[in-house]
Formats: sequence, C-alpha cells, structure tokens
Amino acid sequence: MPTSELFVDNLLMIICLIALAVALTFAVFHWRKFEDGYEKGDASDPEKVARDNPPDEWSRSHWVK
Repeated sequence: MPTSELFVDNLLMIICLIALAVALTFAVFHWRKFEDGYEKGDASDPEKVARDNPPDEWSRSHWVK
C-alpha cells in the first residue's frame, strides 16, 4: 500500500485529532480549567512570614541603608 493511499485513508482521523487538540486547548485556556491561586514563590501572608523568619545577624550587618 503506497504512502499516499495510507494518508488519504487516515486524513479524516488526522483532521479530527487536530480539531480536538485545538478545541481542548481553547477550552482549557478560555474557561481556565487550571488552578487559580498564588504563583510559585508568593507567600499568602508576607508579613507573617517576615515575622516568623527574622534575618540573622550576619545578613543584618550587610544591609544597605
């Protein structure tokens, strides 16, 4: 079976898979199906984190005023 016949036989399936991929990508990003929340590295309460983790003496002596 030549390659062109194989391609033509499976053309509809290839088009359907591409359309499905485009539709799912649109759905995920349009309706935000992924978690909303804090980004990596952002504390939910920065003041509390700063109070709980005071800087040590070495870093305090190297602060620029």
